[in-house]
Amino acid sequence: MVCGFWESGFYAYYTHCGPGWVQIRIVNRHGETWTRCVSPGTTELGSSWNITRAWYERGC
Repeated sequence: MVCGFWESGFYAYYTHCGPGWVQIRIVNRHGETWTRCVSPGTTELGSSWNITRAWYERGC
């Protein structure tokens, strides 16, 4: 399993490998950013042509 941001086909994902919920920051192709809380496991973020990266910020 890949931890962190990854892409497969037309979709972007974030896999949180640790325990508990965490806040991630997401960046789209226009440079806009926002945060989202995700649970352990894999979360689909949206289309890979729009979402360019995401990373861990802190616990939720």
